[in-house]
Amino acid sequence: MRLRGSGLRQIVKATSSSSSFSSSSASSQRLAAGTRSAVSVGRFWVPCRTTAARPATAIYSTIAPAHRSSSTLRPPIPPFGTYCPHHFRMASTLTLPKLPIFDAIASHNPQSTAVVHCLSRRTFKYGEILPDVSRVRDRILAAAGKSDIRGARVAFLVENSYDYVVTFLAVLAAHAIALPLSPPFPAPELQYILSQSQASLLLHSPKYTAKVDEVLTTRSPELDVQPSPTPVELPKHLGAISETFESVTLLEDDNAEGAGMMLYTSGTTNRPKGVLLPESALTAQARALIEAWKYSPSDRLLHVLPLHHIHGTVNALLTPLFAGSSIEFLFPFNADTVWRRFATPFLDSPQVAAAPTKASDIAQPVVKANGVSHPLKINGIAKLNGINGFDVPKPPAVNTNGFHVPAPESNGTTTPITEVTGASTPAVELNGFGQPLSLQISRLATVISQLSAEVNNLATKINQPVVLANPINTSTAQQTNGAAHEPAITSTGFSSPVVSTSGVNTPAVETAAVATKLPEPAKPTANQGNEDKYKNMSRVKITFFTVVPTVYTRLLSTHKALPPNVAEAGRVGISPEHMRVSISGSAALPTPVKRAWKDLSRGNVLLERYGMTEVGMALSCGLDFGDRVDGSVGWPLPGVEARLVDTETGEVIEDDLSPAGEGEGEAEGGASPDSRKERSGEIQLRGANVFREYWANPTATAKEFVAAEDGRGPWFKTGDVAVRRTVAGAGRPGSGPWARGPMYFILGRQSADIIKSGGEKVSALEVERELLSLEEVAEAAVVAVPSGKWGQKVGAVLIHAPGFAPPWRPLEMRRALKGRLANYKIPQVLRVVDHIPRNAMGKINKKELLRKVFTDDFSGDEM
Repeated sequence: MRLRGSGLRQIVKATSSSSSFSSSSASSQRLAAGTRSAVSVGRFWVPCRTTAARPATAIYSTIAPAHRSSSTLRPPIPPFGTYCPHHFRMASTLTLPKLPIFDAIASHNPQSTAVVHCLSRRTFKYGEILPDVSRVRDRILAAAGKSDIRGARVAFLVENSYDYVVTFLAVLAAHAIALPLSPPFPAPELQYILSQSQASLLLHSPKYTAKVDEVLTTRSPELDVQPSPTPVELPKHLGAISETFESVTLLEDDNAEGAGMMLYTSGTTNRPKGVLLPESALTAQARALIEAWKYSPSDRLLHVLPLHHIHGTVNALLTPLFAGSSIEFLFPFNADTVWRRFATPFLDSPQVAAAPTKASDIAQPVVKANGVSHPLKINGIAKLNGINGFDVPKPPAVNTNGFHVPAPESNGTTTPITEVTGASTPAVELNGFGQPLSLQISRLATVISQLSAEVNNLATKINQPVVLANPINTSTAQQTNGAAHEPAITSTGFSSPVVSTSGVNTPAVETAAVATKLPEPAKPTANQGNEDKYKNMSRVKITFFTVVPTVYTRLLSTHKALPPNVAEAGRVGISPEHMRVSISGSAALPTPVKRAWKDLSRGNVLLERYGMTEVGMALSCGLDFGDRVDGSVGWPLPGVEARLVDTETGEVIEDDLSPAGEGEGEAEGGASPDSRKERSGEIQLRGANVFREYWANPTATAKEFVAAEDGRGPWFKTGDVAVRRTVAGAGRPGSGPWARGPMYFILGRQSADIIKSGGEKVSALEVERELLSLEEVAEAAVVAVPSGKWGQKVGAVLIHAPGFAPPWRPLEMRRALKGRLANYKIPQVLRVVDHIPRNAMGKINKKELLRKVFTDDFSGDEM
């Protein structure tokens, strides 16, 4: 059924998986071929009595004007059991096609955790996924009005959550092409994607109803054909109540064609192109990453990435599902919340308890946050339970500020809870959180005792007597006009608080002769409100984290402002002992950021890799720390073939390099950037991981592939230029047999990062790394500026480090880079700005930056 009209909407409403519906048969998926009237409610289905254990699906169509919420226009549904003239048979079992991803999910422990929502701690098990996918698949087919939508593009707007996982997999189950959209995109961009892809359905969660109405009702003057997909609102899943999950039969399918995903390029050079990745390419990408990065059911991955990019979808969602890992969604990214999540499992560990209570006492490395060099410390006075100025040994952490922490084991160490088989161990929880009550009371008494001792010490210093009834029931004598009052005691025997008015201390309650009443509960402060949002965080440690360089930069810059115990627990959480692997990608990682993270984490080295929308991940450094060489993206992943081709001659560059370190110019990590034997070339790739085509753009597709003489399939031209270097000591057994031979070092995009100046080739990324290593620079972008004398000249756009003044002049910049770079690589022109725009993945549109910043430097003879 294809419903047209500015406000026409098809709403597929059903309860969540806690009371979900049985699936309809294939024949019942053909609903009405069209509405009976364009202005009235058409044919709709209501719950009818069935023999199924769960109620039947309620599906109906309605007219929903754009200015009104669809929820206010739903026709009344007759009570359950009402006679239904259009009753359709319910399938006795749930079914799905036997795709590799469904086969993998079915093989996992159904009780193990699949998805967790970070702040609410709402948890979904592997046993829930396939039944929910089967039901949503049936709803998609019903909305399409046909039982076969093989190859159709199905767009969806769903927040990062379990609902996204189910929706994405349900589209694959329908043998359709999943087209995830980005909610922050403005309406014209979404309209272009929907129009160019010719999407037939637009699925969305209730959260994005208004966004969908805006996209479908706002006319775009730039488009020849306005998008007209059928909008379908899907229900929100709340999680299964029962621990017994429905069975799903996986049916053999002789023809698995049609299923896949389409992602749109960032459009930095031309209009975004739809990259069609068939299901076989997605499976190949996931299997390569599992072999290289060793995902396992014991991994817990913290997901903070957008899901309309290959990084967030394949690396951090599809691959963990293949491996049986747990995915914890925290989106949008918030640095403080990420640190809290890293820290939560370790807040009560002996290592954190023994840490200094003042942030300025913590041995922090000098880091480069956004390229700025400064120590990670707080110059203020540490606070202990709200009391300023106490420099006392840190007491054991208790259940305050909304945190529930694991109990120490008998050996004095704290073992975080893990979920491998679906069972949580070893801490006993109270009401699903925290510690046994007796243990918490004991610890609370210990803390109060220590605080009481400190109050005594302070009172002695200022010659004020203090009366302590016991470690728990205490009262403080106050002095007014030089006379000490008796302690004011409430009727309960607990001391009353003392307040100060106009600088004179007075008891907060009346005298003992007057009946007193209990003080009213204190209203939560803003700080307490902030702490409350963390109270439900899981205590299972995070073992896997994959993000873009700007996220690491942000985490480094915010760590210093955390409360001391959280800062120390965060460092424990990201240490090699607990964080199994931390990955950086989607943009070049500045070496200073990599080093700062290693220092902060006490040894965890970021793993760099190389990939793009068209191929997923293609190259990667190894898991062994010795195989994570600065500036390198490693070797071709399992199943991926890679080669370098001279961009001017078309000649394939053979591996005839001498080991790095021989001859002049040896660089850190064993790489020799100026070795005369090095030859740069374009990276070309082939394998099962490579995309099929640019959607509806055969010219662009043909342009990016080159035929191979060996008959094993064409090579994809990435447009990225690199060199290969043999690095002494790299290629260790711990990384696997695929991590062997010369390593790849990316020089940049051929169109934007390779600058041809006076006959020399300059890598913009190499120059940017050196600029970012300078303490004067916070951010940097290097671009090719057209020049009448040199053809192109090296231009630098900088953001100065905070507090640095006055702005650099070109001569000062050249002096700072002298000895770091060859003269022809040092920027000839300089611009200092306040902001360098980046997209969601931290990338810079250098062509746009060049037009905006260097408008008066497009010709002339400089330096």
